Amino acid sequence: MPVLHRLDAYYEEELLPFFSASYGVAEFPSMHHYLQIWSLWETMEAKKLTDAECSFFWGYMVKNWNSETENVLTKTIAKVPAMSLDKGILLLSKENVFIPDNLWLKKMFMNLGDSPLFVWFPKSSAISCLPAVKFCEVYYALGVRKLSDCVRCSVSIMQPSGQQDKVDSKEKLIVKGLIEIVLGFLACKIHMPVKERHEAAKSLVSLLVFDNDENIQVSYQLYLTADRYLQAEAVKLVHWDKKSQRLFVDWSFSENLRARAEFVNFFAVEIAEGLLPHERPAVVNDLRNLIQTGFLLEFREDAVQFLLTRENIEVPVEDEEFLCATLTAADGKRASGPPKRPCAEGTSSTFSPLTPVASQNAKRRRLIEIGMCISIASFCPCEKINLKMTKINAFFWLWEGGVFVCSPDSMIQQ
Repeated sequence: MPVLHRLDAYYEEELLPFFSASYGVAEFPSMHHYLQIWSLWETMEAKKLTDAECSFFWGYMVKNWNSETENVLTKTIAKVPAMSLDKGILLLSKENVFIPDNLWLKKMFMNLGDSPLFVWFPKSSAISCLPAVKFCEVYYALGVRKLSDCVRCSVSIMQPSGQQDKVDSKEKLIVKGLIEIVLGFLACKIHMPVKERHEAAKSLVSLLVFDNDENIQVSYQLYLTADRYLQAEAVKLVHWDKKSQRLFVDWSFSENLRARAEFVNFFAVEIAEGLLPHERPAVVNDLRNLIQTGFLLEFREDAVQFLLTRENIEVPVEDEEFLCATLTAADGKRASGPPKRPCAEGTSSTFSPLTPVASQNAKRRRLIEIGMCISIASFCPCEKINLKMTKINAFFWLWEGGVFVCSPDSMIQQ
């Protein structure tokens, strides 16, 4: 296997100019040296690469990416690294693999093909400190197709009335508290530029939401060639159709607590993965957890502010101004949660456990107590936690579908 040797690892620094002047040894490896190695790897049958080898080559190309590098690589590179769970990293034709710009679709098709379907990305910052989105730009420039561009999906929703009910997205799900969480996270956790943050927020605000009381059946076809495709099907409680900017939701979660927890998880995953398709799973998961917690607290303004402060997140001034300009005053202050379903006479019309009317001081005290429970629960993923405090009943937090939800029996008393 070809190797680039660094002479400073073997000789004194004073001797290096001698090798360069007398033998023409390059002072630094050039793109030509890297391409020589890659070309040799491409000719080796069933060649399996390691993460270090991929990072060695593609890390250099990403760091030195410009129009000249793009022109050279487009003419030279025929194969790109593709990741397989059981076969390792293989070199495949760039026409036969995809850029996984949608995490949900990636999970759907991961194990369906006979060969790896998706290009290689560094698994952690220990391998490469370069963001995955930079690798995506390079792969795309070389002719690798995006997964979302090659997938066709059809949504099947069984509804007795034969029509879908469009819901006002600003008053039901896409509320000010959600936008604040997203903007704060994008600004403080991944340092996304202002323009890109606002575009992400606009994509949420412009969503059309359609509600339904049945499961959402989604069929996906991934076209490998013009006449050959892989097909997968899934049942979802929330589905974000990025092309039509429509959000389909299944409101059957209001019937019981466990289904509600599943809906919260689906909603948070759909929003987080939809906004950060190129980020590492750990980053997407952090945003998902924030959205889940905010949803369980009904995205109330005081609860969202507490949550952001607890996570050391602050919404920048320019994002606050953007919110004021984008949302109307009424929508911005309402910060409502999920729509309330009609209930039988004599029963509560609210399915949230934290709804008793109380004074502002009492609400602040309860919010602090809730924050203590969330903080402890986040470090203790057990099935049941019992926290006894003075002046309030014990809290019981159940681990349901990956999120902590408060049992109705443990509702805070006056």
